[in-house]
Amino acid sequence: KVGLFSFGKELAGIVDCDEGEEGELLLDKALFGSLSSVEGNGAIDWDFDPSASLLCDALSKKWDRVDYLKPLPPVVEGMLRDYQKEGISWLNFLYEQGFHGLLADDMGLGKTLQVLSFLHQVSDKQWHLVVLPSSLLFQWEKEANKYFPDINIWKYYGIDRVLPEDGEGGIVLTTYQLLQRDYEKLASKTFHCICLDEAQKIKNPRSKTFLAAK
Repeated sequence: KVGLFSFGKELAGIVDCDEGEEGELLLDKALFGSLSSVEGNGAIDWDFDPSASLLCDALSKKWDRVDYLKPLPPVVEGMLRDYQKEGISWLNFLYEQGFHGLLADDMGLGKTLQVLSFLHQVSDKQWHLVVLPSSLLFQWEKEANKYFPDINIWKYYGIDRVLPEDGEGGIVLTTYQLLQRDYEKLASKTFHCICLDEAQKIKNPRSKTFLAAK
């Protein structure tokens, strides 16, 4: 929420926003970074709560991967390249600010390891869901067991598939086909983070897979 005494044309031309009942502007927090370009011009009276001010500062400054990089297991830390550490830090930043995000490195640059590192840092007491093509199911399981043997990996796959009980924590791996087929069952369980590998599978907003993921 941005308090506004006079409707600033500068702001209206930069971001999409609605005017509240008391003259304040209501805008999505993803747009806070745009506010830095009109800050201090005298047209707007800023009235941020402390968390909004921190978010605006974080989105407007130049990205620095060191800010959100957390300790990793030594065996993983030693093999990660700088761009992978930056990707993990970026995911941590998005998570802390409550954003969704897209990790869009080229094929073969280690996105799986980055996501596993991120999920390892987030929480080991809650379940996360990773949806992927069936051809990648065992690759994810193999890489998780190799680099993060302490993560509980649960495959929701096959004829006798069941979801894990609450109170443990780890990563549930399933496929896009099963997401579409069993979406009501999957939606009945609370997942802390949900990751989509090969997310072009949901690019059609009218497809059943997209609607199930949503």
